[in-house]
Amino acid sequence: MKDAPRVVIGLLAYKSEKYIRYCLKSLEKQTYSNIHVVVWNNYTPDEVDDIVTNEFPNVELIKSEENTGFGKGHNRIFNLNPNDLYLCLNVDIIVEPNFVKDLVNCLYTHPKAGMVTGKVMRWDFENDKKTNFIDTMGLTIHPSNKVTDIGTGEEDKGQYDGTREVFGLSGAVFLIRPEVMKELGGFDERMFMYKEDVDLSYRMQWMGRTCFVTSKAVAYHDRTEQVGRVSKKVRGMSFVHHHIMLKKNMSPDYPSSIKFKTWLYESAKGFYTFFTNFMCYQAWHHIKGEIKETSKKVPAQEMLRWFSD
Repeated sequence: MKDAPRVVIGLLAYKSEKYIRYCLKSLEKQTYSNIHVVVWNNYTPDEVDDIVTNEFPNVELIKSEENTGFGKGHNRIFNLNPNDLYLCLNVDIIVEPNFVKDLVNCLYTHPKAGMVTGKVMRWDFENDKKTNFIDTMGLTIHPSNKVTDIGTGEEDKGQYDGTREVFGLSGAVFLIRPEVMKELGGFDERMFMYKEDVDLSYRMQWMGRTCFVTSKAVAYHDRTEQVGRVSKKVRGMSFVHHHIMLKKNMSPDYPSSIKFKTWLYESAKGFYTFFTNFMCYQAWHHIKGEIKETSKKVPAQEMLRWFSD
């Protein structure tokens, strides 16, 4: 690509020594030339440092003196490179050689796009095997404001091929314009991990941008938290962060049907959390008064197109 804009690829390493070689080797094979890879060692053992320093000398390594969590770590990398396209990438992902090139092409083909991603498939890491099952093709939002991955667990038969708009993108991998990241203020750093990608997508929609998925760009993800095997700690963080996201992004102009379905769904979750994870229930009630509503530049009516049963 002539005059290709620089893409900074940010990786957060936390106990990631088993993945990092695979991820970085896949980035070495990219056909897009103007790439700078940054590994943020999120207060994890020195083995990651040794791998990056000795085997990938062109990768920038930053050692954090604390475990910043997901959003804060990515914000720090972006703030060091505030004028470049930013590719947020999980270390447990490998990408095909044209991945970055196809994402950049998609972003610049669609001027309204603030973020783009590709077809993310499941990676069977233990057997070093790329599968034909979908991990995510973006995020969809339901009338209850529950957000789920599109296509997750489905066998890929081309049902999502092409380029399409979606409500949001998984934080596991997406490319974002620097001006959009700046206007959004990056990830909400109150969210240590989980749901920060939903919040970022929701806020971006309110600013009048949108998300695109292109099936031309293919990645493979070894998702560590599988459905049905999510820990109590993760459920607790998800509960608190989901409520932060709701308080920021729910609109008083939504129709009563959405308000009621959201209230019903959250009441059931709140009742369950009260009895099974009371500390997280308390944590939410301690901070909820501090949460401010997101500035909304588009009418609520425009947002309704994303709500899907």
